[in-house]
Amino acid sequence: MADATRSRVLLVMITLVALFWRFFLIFHFYGWEESDYGNLAMTRGVLDSAFTRYDMNHLPLYYGLSAMVTVVTGSTVVGTRVVSMAGGFFVLLLTAAICMRIKGVGLALLAVCLLLFQPELALYSASALREPLYAALLLAVLYLLGQDRLSWASLLAGLAFLVRFEALWVLGLVLALSASLGRPRHTRLLRSMVPLMSTVLLWSAYCKAFFGTWRFWQHSVQINLETGGGQEIQTTVEWSRNGLEIVWGLLTQVLPGHMGTVMVLAALAGVPMLVGSRAVSCWVTGAAWFTVTGFWLLIGFLAQHYVGHNLYWKWMLPIVPLWAMAAALAMDSLWRRARRLVGGSAATAIVVVLVAWTWMDQLTETKRQIELSRELYLPQLSLARRIERNISPEVPLLLDNIPGCWLNRRHNDYTLFTWMDLPVAPGDRTAFGEWLERKRVGYVLWFREEWTTAPIIAPWLQQGGYQQAGSIWLEELDREDAYGWIWYKVHL
Repeated sequence: MADATRSRVLLVMITLVALFWRFFLIFHFYGWEESDYGNLAMTRGVLDSAFTRYDMNHLPLYYGLSAMVTVVTGSTVVGTRVVSMAGGFFVLLLTAAICMRIKGVGLALLAVCLLLFQPELALYSASALREPLYAALLLAVLYLLGQDRLSWASLLAGLAFLVRFEALWVLGLVLALSASLGRPRHTRLLRSMVPLMSTVLLWSAYCKAFFGTWRFWQHSVQINLETGGGQEIQTTVEWSRNGLEIVWGLLTQVLPGHMGTVMVLAALAGVPMLVGSRAVSCWVTGAAWFTVTGFWLLIGFLAQHYVGHNLYWKWMLPIVPLWAMAAALAMDSLWRRARRLVGGSAATAIVVVLVAWTWMDQLTETKRQIELSRELYLPQLSLARRIERNISPEVPLLLDNIPGCWLNRRHNDYTLFTWMDLPVAPGDRTAFGEWLERKRVGYVLWFREEWTTAPIIAPWLQQGGYQQAGSIWLEELDREDAYGWIWYKVHL
């Protein structure tokens, strides 16, 4: 069997292994955060509105596609995961396609191997997150730019924007750079910008019509900046130093921890090979490597969440296949040099060891994230399932987060209240009890997280046990202290 044919067979086998691995993770991973479950509720909302209402902060494409699949399957859980799984699978296929154009099937095989167990790509493909779809569309844009198909690339960039709005800046820059490669530049620039900008304007007009603002990005950016770190820092110099420390931590801790040290070092060695090549596919991929990675680091510099914050993991996903391509290019170069020095078998063994080392690092991080989801999110999911089995829909409930989103993944007859909508002054026990009694609320789910507003409105509930609020009593039935919640029964 020829080397090229053997490599193609191995590439197909590795891709199938990746697909089975992601199906396996569906039954062992309980979510990245509340967003997984919130996406179920938002997909149901899109379906209930007959595809007319979308959340401004999250953009429409992922939820619209998920709702379409839900129409067929009857389940938002299946609908969202099908779209995420398809996005993750196309990331593998498009990575292989770009690598084959750059340097053949051997490079494609190496890149897909490096992505096989990468935690974010695998776990999020098995979840209900929109990032795999965004990464797939980003790679599709790069693939088309490698063929100099500017209009089609811009159209797909518009679709990527409808998943995550940073595509406007990230892919807009790559499109503009690609347009400058040929002549006439003005015509090429129009072809590369008009479809993308038309999509942006249409979404902005939708937001004006439904939300009263053209600035679709404003609230999302504001929230991330306000909830990040660095807010207490007074001077610009200190704030900038803190931002640079975050960036350094992302480069030296997060990337090696989630991709593997070998993959990161190989990628850094491979990037000059990308940008130094005259081939269009290499140059476009190299430009995207810098813009997408740079945008991720810029988010860290500006938002200044602590280095270990899991938002960075989600935001990191689009850069993963680009780093894998660069790393594969360096490993391919190493293999060719080693083959001349020590022979083909020994050179292959060296590369296999490096890939296996990467797999070990990635599987270690995958295990950690699975255990984290089991510790923090499975208890909330289990509580939601108990509510569905044991509590009548006639009983009003005060709850939030995963249990509320899980119940709202489909039509239900529950009356659900959230802490954020509670018309009660912070710390007013009597008013809180009167509201519970007036609404005939039977159960209350209290959270420690301040963003839920539960510890602001009812801080005394953190004590658990029996708590009085006006003329009613709340009895603790269950609790989980890692995430921080207590499940109360209300005695009216």
